Amino acid sequence: MIDEVVEMTPQVVEVRLKSARTDLLKLFAQPEFAILRRPRLAGTGPFHIAESGDTSLLLRPNRGPSLDPEAGEDEPDPADNVRLRGERAALALIRFARRESDLILGGSFRDWPLLSHADIAPANLRVDPAVGLFGIAIVSDKGFTADAINREALAMAIDRVALTAVFRPEWQPVETVLPAQFDSAAPPAAPAWVNQPLEERVNAARNRVAAWRSANPDAPLTIRIAMTRSPGTKLLWNRVARDLRTIGLTPAWVNEREDADLRVIDSVAPYDSGRWYLVTACRNCPDDLASVIEAARDAPTLGERARRIAEADLALTAAHRYIPIAQPLRWSVAALRLSAFQTNPRAWHPLTHLREP
Repeated sequence: MIDEVVEMTPQVVEVRLKSARTDLLKLFAQPEFAILRRPRLAGTGPFHIAESGDTSLLLRPNRGPSLDPEAGEDEPDPADNVRLRGERAALALIRFARRESDLILGGSFRDWPLLSHADIAPANLRVDPAVGLFGIAIVSDKGFTADAINREALAMAIDRVALTAVFRPEWQPVETVLPAQFDSAAPPAAPAWVNQPLEERVNAARNRVAAWRSANPDAPLTIRIAMTRSPGTKLLWNRVARDLRTIGLTPAWVNEREDADLRVIDSVAPYDSGRWYLVTACRNCPDDLASVIEAARDAPTLGERARRIAEADLALTAAHRYIPIAQPLRWSVAALRLSAFQTNPRAWHPLTHLREP
């Protein structure tokens, strides 16, 4: 994608591309692309680290020079300082309920069940309209998941409406990899069973399991699902395991780093491009499928790129390598005095945009 990077001046860097990329500036705007200065790795942003502890940081604003040449530098207002703490969600919720903090960031489906046990007012709970991927990648080419028709059976068996409702009634399920057309030449590719009633889908999936069992009587029907341990993953596990048992499979929970047949994907899209969804969903994909997705990156024109993304979306959907469930669930808890706090599709919340000036 990048052909050359040229330093034009100490403040200007020119990035020359091999082909057109309309989303390049969005890529560079991601928080992880922040510029750090050596040797202390000091940032160029609006804060500097004033104090550093084992579990917290005190950030103070970087004040620029005053417009009045005789005034010197502006004195920082202590109210503008920010203390960051990294801790488990349960502790953060207790701290907020005791009015010992103003903001909790980074909530996901893993921690969502804790909210029902916390004394948090509805007005303080903020749910982002996040876009991205929340689903299950099929990462094994052995046993039952070696055949595309069997991988499709797994996707057909999942009751997405029941699964998302366990967490939040407003959490809408999805059945396609791409949530929108974005930069693809075609609308999101949908599986063949998308309009079938759930009962018909489950019966068809059960028949496929039975047929595979007859053809492979000595092969195990255990499906290993890799998940972290959290209250939310327990809810997810209960629903997915129930659906897999319904069609005759035996689910097994394994640790995230162990070998598995299925792996949970929970990622917010940093920018709107179909290629990001396809690359992120295609975990441990075979070379032929990966090459179709990579072709979109190397396309010489935007039109060719759009066609390649549409082809890759069709190929991934036909291969049944990813089971879409919903958009990512992202939540925060914010004090009412943080009046400038805004939910957004990226679930990004700059600390300089929390209060009205």
